[in-house]
Amino acid sequence: MEAIHRPLAGQRIALVGGSGFIGLALAQRLKSQGAECLLIDPWEPAFKTGCAWVSVPSGRQAWSDVLKLVDVCIYLQCSTLPKSSFDNPMLELQENERPLLELLPLLLENRIKLVYFSSGGAIYGEIEKGQAAEDHTLKPISPYGVGKKNAETWVDWYCLQGLSALIIRPSTVYGFGQGERSIQGVVLAMLHSAKKRQSFGLQGGGEQIKDFLFLEDLVDFVELALEKKLQGTYNVCSGEAVSLKTVLEWVEKTTGIPLKIQDYPSHPSDVRRMSLNSRKANGVGWKAKTTLEEGIKKLWKGILERD
Repeated sequence: MEAIHRPLAGQRIALVGGSGFIGLALAQRLKSQGAECLLIDPWEPAFKTGCAWVSVPSGRQAWSDVLKLVDVCIYLQCSTLPKSSFDNPMLELQENERPLLELLPLLLENRIKLVYFSSGGAIYGEIEKGQAAEDHTLKPISPYGVGKKNAETWVDWYCLQGLSALIIRPSTVYGFGQGERSIQGVVLAMLHSAKKRQSFGLQGGGEQIKDFLFLEDLVDFVELALEKKLQGTYNVCSGEAVSLKTVLEWVEKTTGIPLKIQDYPSHPSDVRRMSLNSRKANGVGWKAKTTLEEGIKKLWKGILERD
């Protein structure tokens, strides 16, 4: 019998902030490819993945003890959203930048590869025309985006000291595992509103344009990046920017259920147009496979099958 090729066999991977929907999907995939995964998160995972879980260690020595068992650190931890820190920017420094800064020297000291999840939706700010590549000027319009920009700058500085790092800038990720009313999970929220015949709150008349990326496509990129030992900064996106009104139309077409809409004004942290290109990621052999229409159909089918 031919042996099964498991490209990540022997890799020991810690996922900081790994109990979120992206972290759990990553852990399941990486484990299936032979990696040994450790979830580090204050919240216990919502379901069993076959991976060990520990709460966030307290203090340098506790972190050092955990990291001695790790080859790669995937950093997903983030406790704010663009709106949540808008009126209190200090939250970004206290809750997001400081924990990362405390971890970076330990990663360097232990020669651990870092995969840092940034934000393609917030770090560029308004993209007036065309698509933003990785060298596009960064002009974030929210403290959240500023925090991500600062974090990337610190990662870059530690790379000058010898740290090996990959920065991923995903677009708007959607997929199974997001909460029904997640602020960032607008696609799934629309579908659940349709199923329950509930009204849906749409901000700014649905004119915002976003690039939506199916969760499985993002996981594909991370798996490929670990196999190829990629470094540097990569946009990970579908390249298909559409308005929220278009998303709404596709949800109604897929479900056959018209949604009653409640209009709300846009928040100052909302980016009106976010359109990215993924040519750099395409160049290493990755491409988003799932169109938004296909992703909506997959999610709707999954919702119906669970009930």
